[in-house]
Amino acid sequence: MALVKYQTREMSIEGKIFILTGAIIFCAVAGFILSRLAARFVVFADRVSDRSSHRRPVSRAGGVIFLTLMLLALSLLWQLYGDVVSAPWWTLLLLAAFATGMGLLDDVMGLSPLMKFLGQALIAVLAVILIGPVLSLSLPLLGVVSLPSWLGLGLGVLWMIGFTNVFNFMDGLDGMGAGAGIAGGLALALVFVLLGNIAGFSLALIMVAGLYGFLPVNVSGEGRPKIFMGDAGSHGLGVLLSGAVLAGQFPAVEGQALPLYFVPTLFLPFLLDAVVTFLRRAAQGEKLHQAHKQHLYQRLQQSGLSHRRVSLYYALALIGSGAGAFCLLWLPEDLHWLVPVLVGGVLVLLGGFAQKRLL
Repeated sequence: MALVKYQTREMSIEGKIFILTGAIIFCAVAGFILSRLAARFVVFADRVSDRSSHRRPVSRAGGVIFLTLMLLALSLLWQLYGDVVSAPWWTLLLLAAFATGMGLLDDVMGLSPLMKFLGQALIAVLAVILIGPVLSLSLPLLGVVSLPSWLGLGLGVLWMIGFTNVFNFMDGLDGMGAGAGIAGGLALALVFVLLGNIAGFSLALIMVAGLYGFLPVNVSGEGRPKIFMGDAGSHGLGVLLSGAVLAGQFPAVEGQALPLYFVPTLFLPFLLDAVVTFLRRAAQGEKLHQAHKQHLYQRLQQSGLSHRRVSLYYALALIGSGAGAFCLLWLPEDLHWLVPVLVGGVLVLLGGFAQKRLL
């Protein structure tokens, strides 16, 4: 991938750590304060509907808040990358901002499903063109298969659209999206440290900080001002996390490449819930385009479990799948396909156990 060169003065390691720490604190503190204010004045109100899990209007400004703070904080980190900045990560951040704006329009005006899909498709196409396509896949019996450009582009587009929608579907309970984003962001920060990718590491930590400031207001108790991330947040995070698969393939001067299956394995609890629910509804002949409340996490909440408990279960499952994803760093690449298969098998068993015991 091409590199974008910027002239920046040299800075000591201590100075870089100081700036990164300041940006993290800024995101967390400002995120909490702004989330409290938005919740109190119900900015971008989410009205109560048949699918709502809340009983009164709630602000949906959370996503706009923490993603805007991410952009501001990362601008302070410009000098952390020395005199060479890897283009893919900045491209991904701008596309996430675009997705946040589209989600905000949906929150405020209510976009049609077709308009949302076209917006998601445009973002995904831009991502694979500007960042790069999927280069290769590890497959059973075949090993590592290099993909032709057209197939790599198509897979990249389908992955980003699919994951963004999954993250949006799964952000239906207090703390669900933020908890998963924090757990996933910490895992990504750790893997980027191990790979020597400073840009990815910084972006992941800033994302975690913004979500950490948002989370306490998102899960505040009954009767207290609350805030949601809205479609603005779920779409922005969906693009950031799915796009990390593409950007991670091109570490440039910043360490080793991120294993392609790391993010999919990390977020298998979300992906499997969405896929199994889709297949079950299709088998029952339901209209797949209609809104529903049949995800496993929704049924667990309907059984009497609190929002916080269900979100905690999913965050713990994500931590477990993340632990499995780290095996990708030490396995031969031709066996990488085995990791999501094994982790997915364990999660399916745990999901079946949860349904028998709790539903």
